[in-house]
Amino acid sequence: MNAAGGGPIGVAVAGAAGRLGGAVLRRLAGDSRFTVTACLERPGHAGLGRPPLADLAGLPACVPDDGPWGSPRVFFDAGAAGAVAAHVRRAAGDGVALVVAVTGLPEAAERELEAAARRVPVLVSPNLSLGVTVLAGLVREAARRLPGYDVEIVEAHHAAKRDSPSGTALWLGREAAAARGWAWPDAARPGREGAVGPRPEREIGIHSLRGGSAVGEHRVRLAGPGEHLELAHVAESRDGFAAGALEALALVARSGPGRYTMEDVTTGR
Repeated sequence: MNAAGGGPIGVAVAGAAGRLGGAVLRRLAGDSRFTVTACLERPGHAGLGRPPLADLAGLPACVPDDGPWGSPRVFFDAGAAGAVAAHVRRAAGDGVALVVAVTGLPEAAERELEAAARRVPVLVSPNLSLGVTVLAGLVREAARRLPGYDVEIVEAHHAAKRDSPSGTALWLGREAAAARGWAWPDAARPGREGAVGPRPEREIGIHSLRGGSAVGEHRVRLAGPGEHLELAHVAESRDGFAAGALEALALVARSGPGRYTMEDVTTGR
């Protein structure tokens, strides 16, 4: 693990050849606070053996997930959900802080994250955008202050996105449910895109759109008698996610063991 002195923060990046991993690496390369110690990809990936961004000099070549990490201070995981548990276990054993931006985590990964937080700082978020983090807080506040208003969430992403609903939509739904004191997902049940008929009481509708190259759009509608309030976030590129990721990396690099959130980043904890 890198010393916590005045030198650059060493970061190893899993999922380095992916959309988010590449955006984060581009940001890291231009920020003097950081240095990239390793670029990791799944075994058998076509990008192994060469840098993930051909137009950016100085990045290390991609190595398999179980290869050398180069002694980072923070491990950034944007790789496959099935590999997260092994990454977390290794990071905790080496005293390396963690930022995990992977959705659909299996129970094994969740258990490893809980154990790791007793040894190193851990931040897990389905969305690293600072704007989405503020949106989540606004949704929580609006749902609390408008208790009788129906809540519907619409999210849109590119055609290749694997999960539906998005992790961000589920996050927003959980915030609204928590503000109302509803159990999640028992009382607030997502995923009724094809359902017809009246919306049951205490149900938050989540609707997923997939197509084209949309980076990410989330709209939360609170509808009451004679009016509705709409809160929205539109990602114009992945640069917003990457910018938030760097602030998350900086936060855990200076923090002690425990669980952290993107709200800690936006509030300057």
